[in-house]
Amino acid sequence: MTDLLVRGGRLPGRPDLLDVVVRDGRIAEIRPAGPPPADGPATVLDAAGGLLTPPYVEPHVHLDSVLTAGEPSWNESGTLWEGIARWTERKPLLSRDDVVGRVLQVLRWYVANGVLHVRTHVDVTDPSLVALRAMAEVRDIVRDVLDLQIVAFPQEGVCSFPGGERLLAEAVRAGADVVGAIPHYEDTREDGVRSLEYAVALAAEHGLMVDVHCDEIDDEQSRFIEVLAAQALRTGLRDRVTASHTTAMGSYNGAYAYKLQRLLLRSGVNLVCNPMVNLHLQGRFDAYPKRRGLTRVKEMLAAGVNVAFGHDDVMDPWFPLGTANPVQVALVGSLATQLTGMAEIAECHRMVTDRAAAVLGLGDRYGLAEGRPASFLVLPALDGVDILRRQVRPRYVVSHGRLVAEAPPADPVLHWPGEPPATVDFLRAADPRPFAAAPPARATADPRPFAASLAARATADPRPFAASPAARATAEAPRGGPEAGSLAASRVAEAEPHPVAGRDVTRPAEPVTWPGGATSAAVLSFDLDAEAVVLTADPSHASRLSVMSHQAYGPLTGVPRILSLLRRHDLRATFYVPGYTAERYPEVVGRIADDGHEIAHHGYLHEAVRGMSPAEEAAMIDRGLDALWRVAGLRPAGYRAPMWETTYATHGLLLDRGFGYDSSLMDSDVPYLLAEHGGPDARSLVEIPVHWALDDWEQYAYLPEVFGSGLIESPAKALEMWSLELRAIHEDGGCFSLTNHPFLTGRGARLRALEQLVELMKSLSTVWIAPAGEVAGHIASLALTPRHFPQPLID
Repeated sequence: MTDLLVRGGRLPGRPDLLDVVVRDGRIAEIRPAGPPPADGPATVLDAAGGLLTPPYVEPHVHLDSVLTAGEPSWNESGTLWEGIARWTERKPLLSRDDVVGRVLQVLRWYVANGVLHVRTHVDVTDPSLVALRAMAEVRDIVRDVLDLQIVAFPQEGVCSFPGGERLLAEAVRAGADVVGAIPHYEDTREDGVRSLEYAVALAAEHGLMVDVHCDEIDDEQSRFIEVLAAQALRTGLRDRVTASHTTAMGSYNGAYAYKLQRLLLRSGVNLVCNPMVNLHLQGRFDAYPKRRGLTRVKEMLAAGVNVAFGHDDVMDPWFPLGTANPVQVALVGSLATQLTGMAEIAECHRMVTDRAAAVLGLGDRYGLAEGRPASFLVLPALDGVDILRRQVRPRYVVSHGRLVAEAPPADPVLHWPGEPPATVDFLRAADPRPFAAAPPARATADPRPFAASLAARATADPRPFAASPAARATAEAPRGGPEAGSLAASRVAEAEPHPVAGRDVTRPAEPVTWPGGATSAAVLSFDLDAEAVVLTADPSHASRLSVMSHQAYGPLTGVPRILSLLRRHDLRATFYVPGYTAERYPEVVGRIADDGHEIAHHGYLHEAVRGMSPAEEAAMIDRGLDALWRVAGLRPAGYRAPMWETTYATHGLLLDRGFGYDSSLMDSDVPYLLAEHGGPDARSLVEIPVHWALDDWEQYAYLPEVFGSGLIESPAKALEMWSLELRAIHEDGGCFSLTNHPFLTGRGARLRALEQLVELMKSLSTVWIAPAGEVAGHIASLALTPRHFPQPLID
């Protein structure tokens, strides 16, 4: 039986309405909105077009000290050091009931705010470990609602506190999930280094994660972050290690910060910034100008380092405010770190969701995807930016398939003189209100909507892509040129300018409308060139192991990472696969298809068609088709010419073989119908335009003596350029078609830049993100007039 049905919600970046079906505490199905399942759901929630997101994640809080502000006295100076002193006074008053009661109260606040995963630091510089043992009890009490991770945190030091090492080890035996440290608080730098070595070794021994209060001080000489990163790298713990606070980084000089940035990226260490509390605590010893006392969030994100935002304290000796609301934290973080571009604000929302989940190592226990735990939020919001700006609270909070919190609509009612009462939602009049009047769901009966139009073109040959006899005749035409009257001859004749066209170029593409209320479209595509692109240039490269390994990075390492990214964001993409790549990596192609992505044609050996006869080009296309059929049993709907190089015969050859679209030309920002020639009997197929500026090859490709200029651009530059292009195309109502290569973009920092771009796409609520085949299917359904692109005449 269906436990829960959430009807009519929207995923970030998608305009269509979806239903989420929950069974046995897991997401059983995410499907287009429609009638309820036949088995009759026990509970139905109406999302009313609201935004569906994973739950918030709290990566850094001190639950053992919550609600103790002013007990027994207030932190009047507002410094970190007086906070520690006030806490030292409060610790003797701790008891099991005291800790459990306060923590359960604040965890209820967290859940009401949509937080279902919490990492709490618990002070273990207490010989009785009363707070730790009470927190372990709380962890069991709340496990049906939220996930609680406990960090053994030595508040007063490891090496500088009597028995500190013993207490840390005892805390691990008592059930701590994560090992902590506070090296900048130790008596000497040597003690700080030793405390890190001990904590990391203890975690490695017990298979635990590490989360260190690191360099939470305004001293630019405090550089324990480099020690922690080196330990993470050398022990192999890598992204299981987190450096929290790192406020001293805001005072480092540029040269050292650049060196550190490279080390952090190599190590895989996560950073957690606590903007509200560190704005409050830091800079207390400064005159003017006063430092903000925050780590370098913007720079580290641009470098590809994972950064999350945490609340840190809720009404305790270090911070007298707070309501356990991560959206408030994200807003303050956005302002304090100057992440105020639209993509950057959207990234701040990710820093309390996806990025924070990475800090906790949640993996496939987190996210809106079929088969994962049914823990998610429904918010009356447009996107992540809207959530932060209007401080939107969740309408529904669902944990493991159960409704655990809800907030009725609470827009204020304005009684303006002379006007009837009216609600105020703090949206501009022109802003869409998808949660108030949702657009109709986009019906997609076939997972590849273009299939129906392709069926009319299919031949009777049992191999669905098999060429017709006329097309075979083209492929078999002699190299010296086709005979008069053959299909190949007619292709060559059609390459001449059509008489009515004269010397004029074709008219521009028509504006198009997009489905489901979208105002633009975006296509993520990946050209799986692998070794083919190198071998077609020079077959002798096959003997160069280093060159072959460079290209093999794409299918072996890049593709799994890309598939994981697409799963995290519940997106489908198009993979253009040369036939040779399919034959060499059949399992990789199978995994792509199994994940629901479109596979399209990209030549056989990534051949350039410049100088090819129509017969040779036809043979190349057929060989690629044959490989894809033998390896994956599929007939591709789409084609992308290797190196985007086509001839005036190409599109006729594609039409002969039942292709529905091509993505190789560059004369428009919107897809259109391309006629094979200018005559009245011309056939047409959809063209999805591309451009070099939206290709990672121009940014990253370099292989000595093979290809590239020798200049490898920063992912930050590529992200900036692509973000600007995305915004411009979105404003113009076009189709943003991005081309990436797994052997290039599949590398760590570059993929993180791509993920930031994806977040920007999703933050633009009226961008329709779809595979190229779906975009082509939509274009084919419109009443567009086919365009002909006549060949220029040269006198």
